[in-house]
Amino acid sequence: MYGLFARRLSEIPAVEVEAEYWFISLPFGETRRGYAVTNEVIETLRADATRVITAMRRGYFPPKPESGQFASFSTMMGRDGMQQAWHGVSGAEELRDIAALLGGEK
Repeated sequence: MYGLFARRLSEIPAVEVEAEYWFISLPFGETRRGYAVTNEVIETLRADATRVITAMRRGYFPPKPESGQFASFSTMMGRDGMQQAWHGVSGAEELRDIAALLGGEK
């Protein structure tokens, strides 16, 4: 999103913008990931944002663990359990857009 704003606000037409994320985690240390904000990247952003907004409007929400020791089903299931449950329902027509959005995740 920030890369899109940078492109839009630039005074130079078709300026090249790069987006970079800096992840910090204990097991992996510091990891930077980046890419050029091309027209293809912007189209992917638009398509993904549309899928998310449509899913929210329809009342579908991917599981997100809440804070607290016994707060949610997804916390009790753990990552492997949630992946197994998702595999069982990901082909449902109602979840088509979310499945398309998550298709590249591993």
